[in-house]
Amino acid sequence: MKHIRDIRDYYYEDLLLDLRYLERLRKLNLKILRKIAIYMLIMFVITFMILEVILYKLWLFIIAVSMIMFWLFFYKKVSRNYVKEFREVILHRVIGFVDPALKYKRKNRISKKAFMESKIIKREPDRFTAKGYVSGIIGRTQIDFAEIVAEYEKGKSDNYTKRQKKRRLSQNIYIDSTYDSMFDGMFFIADCDKQFKGVAVLLPDTMDDEDLIGSLAVNIQSMNFDEDMEMKRLPVEEDKADDFSKYYVLYGDSELDTEHIFSDKLIRKMVEFKQKTKRRIFISSLNTRIYVAISYRPDESATRIFSNIVDFKVIREYVQTIQLAFDIIQDFNLNARIWLK
Repeated sequence: MKHIRDIRDYYYEDLLLDLRYLERLRKLNLKILRKIAIYMLIMFVITFMILEVILYKLWLFIIAVSMIMFWLFFYKKVSRNYVKEFREVILHRVIGFVDPALKYKRKNRISKKAFMESKIIKREPDRFTAKGYVSGIIGRTQIDFAEIVAEYEKGKSDNYTKRQKKRRLSQNIYIDSTYDSMFDGMFFIADCDKQFKGVAVLLPDTMDDEDLIGSLAVNIQSMNFDEDMEMKRLPVEEDKADDFSKYYVLYGDSELDTEHIFSDKLIRKMVEFKQKTKRRIFISSLNTRIYVAISYRPDESATRIFSNIVDFKVIREYVQTIQLAFDIIQDFNLNARIWLK
């Protein structure tokens, strides 16, 4: 995989024309949004002057809210198209430069079933979206990854059935649903074509992540394995890294030798990543596959329509996330003590 310095040079040199095209597109869309805002403001002022005379203040409020909603709808649509252009023009070319074996496949998706098979989340998401699918064979390992958003519906229990939902809809008491995040970031699947000894799942420590993930923090482990009799919390050797047990919790079955799951080098790298970025990392190994999930969505910051597209930040963070996941997969792949003979 290419060094981040080489990727930055490629980004600013070879992709310069594409970046300029996207920057012109961004400025054009921004200009349109500003014009719409000005026209709407003028219309509102004129309407206000007319309706104020006949004391239709309620209509003024309705018109103002309608105009704001229209602008926000148009803004969301323009931003979505802009981010899509960014993906199509930039991300797939950067992926190909990072490693020619990797291919960006716009029409492919990682399924919810594949996500649930990883066991990093026990409860099935109520809403699930996947985009930015990339796949390829690195060495002898098939790797697929994409951006995943998995959410659960607030106030809904695990045994909530379709019949109950239909009944609540018919009674008109389940209209405004609210959702909270279970996972939002990059999800990787690596098929190593060899059998893993037992099952291992590494989760972020909830006490450390409480401020980061809000109300979900105190419940995230109960969503995973606290009620699963086949999985239990396993000890992690404290002498390997002082902060590792502070940031992560390991679950597994009785077949695992926890001392040999993570190398010293990988532990240091994961601790440094956690301390630097504050992002959550999930890892699971079962059957022939390694699953890695890292909380992060690359289109949230630098690809916004109000930000300069030439900023390398979005690509740097995207590539660093991929590099960490690949390092984890390689470390597991080379660790002969965790695979069956």
